[in-house]
Amino acid sequence: MVIYYFIFLPNRHAELFLGYIIF
Repeated sequence: MVIYYFIFLPNRHAELFLGYIIF
């Protein structure tokens, strides 16, 4: 999951992805 966050970090969906993972 952390890797996904790091990969999506430069993307705009990083926030949404991170929130989804946290929830």
